[in-house]
Amino acid sequence: MLSMFKKSKVSAPLMADLPIADVEVGGMPRLMVSRIPLAYFLVYLLEEYCSENLFFYLEVSFYNSHAHSMSEQQLEAHANHIYKTYLEPDSLFEVNIEAKDRKDCKTALTIKSNLPKIFEAVTKHIFTLLEASFAKFMRSPYAARLRLEQDGHEEISVTLKSRDDAVGTIVERLREQKGQGSQLDPEAAKKRSVSLQHMVAEFCKTVLDVEVEKTLEMINSTGAPSKSKKK
Repeated sequence: MLSMFKKSKVSAPLMADLPIADVEVGGMPRLMVSRIPLAYFLVYLLEEYCSENLFFYLEVSFYNSHAHSMSEQQLEAHANHIYKTYLEPDSLFEVNIEAKDRKDCKTALTIKSNLPKIFEAVTKHIFTLLEASFAKFMRSPYAARLRLEQDGHEEISVTLKSRDDAVGTIVERLREQKGQGSQLDPEAAKKRSVSLQHMVAEFCKTVLDVEVEKTLEMINSTGAPSKSKKK
């Protein structure tokens, strides 16, 4: 099976990464700055139908880290986008939060109050949910696979092969879920599917440096998702 990625004879290192052993000891904070482990965590969340928690957390992290450089109009627009995507009742990627936290965010948006910290309470709650998922992920076959492949090495790099395998696994999981388990009407389900594809593609670009168009091509190709053959 041909890979969507350019191959070299040697699987050369592309970028530094954290070993799964380091992630296991350091917990969620270390996972969030890893690459391959974070990619397989996304696969696990897709399986559990709760990937919106990770996407929300990543988007709010970006929002928080860039708030100081945004104009008031940009900040408001980004905050509204996050609210409508993840917090608004019946939104396509609605996260599970307390009604009070949802109401507080809506009120703050309406009166434009303390926008840089508007999602603070919600983020803490979502982080708790992610920690619960992380504990289960560390007992999953994905973590076991990484332990076996890394064999206790303290220094790990992302290689062409490991990147190819990770993205291929994400794409495979995403494609398997098309049309499954959705209680939305067909039009809303299609809209959610397309949005999720773009979220995944942006994730692969940010975390694994794979072009958005390349990931989308893999997701929407007619053949089976391509992954490197195991040696």
